Amino acid sequence: MNSAESRISSSMQKVRDILSHPAIQAPQGLLAASLVLLFSLTLTLWSWHQAKQEVIATAQKIFEIRADEVKTAIESRMETYIQVMRGGAGLFDASVSVEREEWRIYVQKLNLHKNYPGLQALGYHQFVSGQDKESHEKTVRAEGFINYAIHPAGQRSEYAPLVFTEPFSGKNLHVFGYDAYSEPRRRAALEVARDTGDATASAKITLMMQKDDKKPQPGFIMVLPVYRHGQPAASIEQRRAALTGHIAAAFCTYDLMAGILGESQSKIDLHIFDGTTILLENQFYDSDQARQQSLNNGHKGNFTTQRNADIGGRIWTLTFSSLPSFDADLDHQRPRTLLFFGVMISLLLATLTWALIAARTMATARASALGRMQQAMRALKENESLLDNIVENIPISVFIKAPKDAFRITRWNKASESIFKLPRVRVLGRNVYDNWSQEQADFYQSCDERAMREGKIVDIPVEASTAGNTTIYLHTRKLPLFDAEGKPSHLLVICDDITEHKRTEDQLRLAARVFENSGEAILTTDRDNHIISVNQAFSAITGYSAQEVIGANPKILSSGKQGKEFYQQMWATLLETGQWRGEMWDRRKDGEIYPKWLHISTIKNDEGEVINYIGSFSDITERKAAEEHIRFLAEHDGLTRLPNRMLFQDRLKQAIAHAGRRQERLALMFLDLDHFKDINDSLGHNIGDLLLQAVAERLTQNVREGDTVSRQGGDEFIILLAGIENAGDAALVAEKLLAEVRQPYPLSGQEVNISFSIGISLYPDDSRDMDELRRKADAAMYQAKQDGRNTYRFSARE
Repeated sequence: MNSAESRISSSMQKVRDILSHPAIQAPQGLLAASLVLLFSLTLTLWSWHQAKQEVIATAQKIFEIRADEVKTAIESRMETYIQVMRGGAGLFDASVSVEREEWRIYVQKLNLHKNYPGLQALGYHQFVSGQDKESHEKTVRAEGFINYAIHPAGQRSEYAPLVFTEPFSGKNLHVFGYDAYSEPRRRAALEVARDTGDATASAKITLMMQKDDKKPQPGFIMVLPVYRHGQPAASIEQRRAALTGHIAAAFCTYDLMAGILGESQSKIDLHIFDGTTILLENQFYDSDQARQQSLNNGHKGNFTTQRNADIGGRIWTLTFSSLPSFDADLDHQRPRTLLFFGVMISLLLATLTWALIAARTMATARASALGRMQQAMRALKENESLLDNIVENIPISVFIKAPKDAFRITRWNKASESIFKLPRVRVLGRNVYDNWSQEQADFYQSCDERAMREGKIVDIPVEASTAGNTTIYLHTRKLPLFDAEGKPSHLLVICDDITEHKRTEDQLRLAARVFENSGEAILTTDRDNHIISVNQAFSAITGYSAQEVIGANPKILSSGKQGKEFYQQMWATLLETGQWRGEMWDRRKDGEIYPKWLHISTIKNDEGEVINYIGSFSDITERKAAEEHIRFLAEHDGLTRLPNRMLFQDRLKQAIAHAGRRQERLALMFLDLDHFKDINDSLGHNIGDLLLQAVAERLTQNVREGDTVSRQGGDEFIILLAGIENAGDAALVAEKLLAEVRQPYPLSGQEVNISFSIGISLYPDDSRDMDELRRKADAAMYQAKQDGRNTYRFSARE
C-alpha cells in the first residue's frame, strides 16, 4: 500500500471514529445539517434550472432566426424568378409579335439551369377562344409542327395552349400545346393572374415534365398575364378583353428547395404545405425525402416553429423542427458545472454545520471524550481546509460579510479578485463604500440588509463596475448564514459573471432585427449614422471588409451620381414613414460604379426613439443589363439584328418630320427576295437563315451610316434614305444594291444566289403621309415582281 492510500485509509478511520461519537449523532446536529443541506441543494437545483432554461431560450432564438432566414430566402428567390417572368412579359409588351426564335434566344440568354435552379421551364400560354381553335392549330402547323394539336382533346369555350416552352426538348415536348384551362388548379391560377395583373402561383400540382428515372414530383406553376399592346387594362373587364396569354414558369419543389436551401437542411427538418392547413395531401416538400434519408431517427425535435410565406398570392405554411445535430450544439457545460459545484458546496456546508454543532457538544462532554474531541477537531480542520480550497478555487465569485460589523468583508476568493479586478488586500476588513460609488454601495447595502431581515435568499441581477470602471453583469445570490442558536451571523454572497451571456443576448437580439428586415447585403448603423455591423454579402458587393467600414459613415459608398435633393427627399421619407426603398448608384472600393436596389428601415426602442438604421441592398447590374438586352430585342430583329418594324416606324416618323422642317426629300425602298421560298424548301431553313443574315450585312454595308435598313419579317426588308436630292439618287442606290445582292453567297460549303425586287416611293413627291408612302413603295415592289424581278420600280404618280 502506497503513502497516498495509507493517508486515505487513516482519514476514513478517523471519520468513522468521529461519526460513532454520541455527540455527532445528537438530534440537533443531524437536524441542522439536514436543513442546511436541503436549503443549499434547493438553491443549487434552482440555479441549475435557471441556467438550463437560459441555454434553451438562447437556442430557441437561434432556431427562430434560422427559420426566418429560410422563409426570407424562399421569398427572395421567388421574387427573383418573378422578375425573370416580367422580363418575358416585357418582351411581348414591347413587340408587335414575338417569334418562336426570339423566345428561344431570350430564354437561352437567361441560362435557367445555372442561374435559376428549380425553374424547370419558361413558356407562354396563348389565349385562344373556342371559335379560333382551328385557325390557331393551322397557324402553328404552318411553322413546321405538322402534328400540333391542342390537348387534351375536346370542345371548350376557351383554351390556353402552351405554344412556347424552353428548353424545347425531352419531356418538355410532351407539354407543347397543352391546354392549361383543362386542369382546374392551373386554370384557377391563370384566371386570378388575368384579373389582377400580378404574378400568381397555382395550388400544388403534379408536373407533366418529369425525368424518366424519377416518380412524379410535386410542384407548381407561376403565371403572369400578357395584355394586348396599347389596349387599356385598368379594370377587370378591360384586362379580360386585352388578355393575349400568360408567361408560365414551372417549378419542381424539391429542385427549387435544393437550389435555395443548400446545406442548411442538415440541422433543421423542414416541411412545406400549400395553404394554411397542414394536411399530407397539401405537402409540397419534406426535407427527409429531399435528403433521401432521415436524420431524426425517430427523434422529436426539441424546437419547433411555423412560418407563413406569400408566394405569388398563395400562402405556404412552413413547419420547422430541430434535428439531433442542432440539439447536440446546445451548450450544457455551464449548467452542469453549476450543478456539480453547487452540490459539492451544499455537502460541505452541511458537513461544516454538522461538525460545528458536534464540536460545541463535545466541548461540554466528559473529560474521557477529550481524545475523540481532538480527533473531531482535526477532522473539522481538514474539512475546513477542503472547503476553503474549494471556495478559493471555484470559478464563481464567493465572499462573506459580517452584518454585525457594518457588513465588512471577511472572505474574498480568487474568482472575486478576477471578476471585480480588486485584490483581497483592498477588500478584506472593508465594506462596499470603500471600493464602490455611493450609488452602487447604497444599492448593495440595501440588498444585504433585506437578506438579513427576511432571513432567506435574495436573488438579484446586478450591473456592477470593476476597479477599472468596466461594466459587468452579475447574477447575484445573497444567503444568510445562521449560528448554532439559529440567528443570522454572516452573509454569504455568490456572484456569477454573466457579462458574456448578456452580450450574446444583445447580439442575438440585434441579429434577429437585422434578419427580420433582411435583403441581401446588410449594414446597420447607430442613431448617428455610424456603421456598426455589415454582413459578408456587403463585403462581397462593395469590396470593403467589416474592419474598413465599422465606425464610418455610409457616405463612403457614394458614387456622386445622386444630387443633394435626392438624399434630402430620401431622409424625409425615411424619418416620416420609417422606411425608404428605391434604386440608386454606388461606388465599390475599386472605384467601379454600379446600380443597386436599396431598402432602409428604422429600429426604435420602447420609447419610440430611433436607435438604429438597417440598410439592405442588392447589386442589380445584371438585371439592368438584362433590361437593356430586352429593350434591344424589342426594337431589333432577332435573326439579322436589324431594326424591327416598331423601331423603323419610329425612325421614319422622325425622318419625315425632319425633312418637312428642312424641305428635304427622302426615299422609302421596299425590298423582297426573289424565290426565297425555293431556297428554304430545297436547302433547308438553316441555310435560309444564314442567307438572310448575309443579305442584311451586304445591305448595311452599301448604304450610308445615317440610312436605316430594317427587316420587316420573313424575306422582306425596307430601307430609309434621308436627305436625297432627287429620284436619281434613289435609283443609283437601288442599282448598287441589286448588283451587290446578286453576288454569290458561300454558305456551309455551297454557293447560293439570290436577287431582290425593289419598290421606291419618295417624300414629299408621292405623299406626305407615312402610311401612304409605305403603301406606294409596297405597290411599286409588286410591280417590279410582275416585270420580271431583279429590278426596281418607282411608285406610279396619280
